[in-house]
Formats: sequence, C-alpha cells, structure tokens
Amino acid sequence: RNVYSTHPEYVPVIDWYLTKIRPLFAKKAKDPNDDALFFSERGTRISDSTIRYRFSQILLSAGLTGMGFTPHSLRRSYVSHAALALETISAQVGHVFPTTTLGYMRRPKELVLRDLRRAVSLQVKNATKQGAA
Repeated sequence: RNVYSTHPEYVPVIDWYLTKIRPLFAKKAKDPNDDALFFSERGTRISDSTIRYRFSQILLSAGLTGMGFTPHSLRRSYVSHAALALETISAQVGHVFPTTTLGYMRRPKELVLRDLRRAVSLQVKNATKQGAA
C-alpha cells in the first residue's frame, strides 16, 4: 500500500531508511523479493505480535496503559485529526469509499462544534461582504 507523506521534511528520513538501512536487513531475508518495509535483525518480517509488544512498551513508558490503545489507534488518530478533505484522507489510507473513512473518525464533540462554528462564521462573513458590495 502506498502511504503519502503529509510532512515533506520526513521524506529524506524515509529515503535514508529505504536506501541505507532496509537493504542491510533485507540481505538476510529468506526471500530476496520480499517487499516488506520492515525486517527483523534475522531478515524476517516483523510480526504483528512484535509490533503489539513494542507498542505496549511505548504505552507503558508514556503512562498510557489500560486506555485501550492499539497500533491501529495510530491510523484512527491520523484519520480523525488530518486537516484534509474526506476524499483526500480516504485516498491516503486506501479506502475505496469515504464512508469507510468516516467510520474511522473519532472527533471529540468540542472539535466538531469548533469546526462548525468556524465554518458558519466564515459563511456569514462572506455573505456580509457580498451584501455590502
């Protein structure tokens, strides 16, 4: 799956990893055509259980255990907080239908109300300008 970078400053870091680091791990891979992005030091794909374990360790050190976070929470968080059009977010995360993306969104009521007020205020401001012209 393609993943788009919304932060251009990260592109050189990703490029560095792909050109300098990943090949060192991929050399040990049993299948030289394996297209995994991340390999373990043994040349195997990093397993789901390893990702979950490492994520739990990060949560522990951040004092966030027991709050229901999973690695998939990162994806949901991105979808919820990206300041982009719904269609753009859907394309970025590989959803065919924007309604699937909507199912990922978890926005606090305060943020929804703030955005709604901002949108209404902008519409009133624009309407007032047009009426005065």
